[in-house]
Amino acid sequence: GTYVLNFVAAGVVKVFDLDGEGDGLLLFMGEGRSSRLLASGDIAGNDFRIFEVREACKYVGFKNLCFDGSGLTNPTEQDHAVQFSNTVADTETSRCFVIDCYFNFIRGDQIRILGNGTPRARNVLVKRCVFDGYKNGGGLDARSGVSIQRASDDIIVDANYFDTSSAIDFFSSSSRSMRSM
Repeated sequence: GTYVLNFVAAGVVKVFDLDGEGDGLLLFMGEGRSSRLLASGDIAGNDFRIFEVREACKYVGFKNLCFDGSGLTNPTEQDHAVQFSNTVADTETSRCFVIDCYFNFIRGDQIRILGNGTPRARNVLVKRCVFDGYKNGGGLDARSGVSIQRASDDIIVDANYFDTSSAIDFFSSSSRSMRSM
């Protein structure tokens, strides 16, 4: 079924903010496109994420879900369906995956992977996903399907379909390096 996620603008908006280390697998699983997470509401130009996986999270997975931003008004290019990030020194957000998911009408990066120096984002698998970024907001297309930025290692992007401005966007937005892509 469809689950409507209503946003109220107030700074960076996150529906699920996963923070910290875990020893077991946390799996968000659906039954394909019919398992739709519909982001809805006026975000008034603020940044939003449906999921933020950060600060040394490990073993977080998404499988057979539809991430849909078609219900949002006033989206920005900093809106992301799923963001893997880390800002805690000497830790890593790692061993995460997104498999067989559908991304629809997300204005920014559908998936954003972002490390920050010694806190790394690493070992992330993106496989067999569909990134449909066009027509968002009356003709605005998505920034990229997968964005990989600074301090990210061992990222695998395999067998995906992209209908976005940029399929995979690699860039170092600081002096912190990317290795082993």
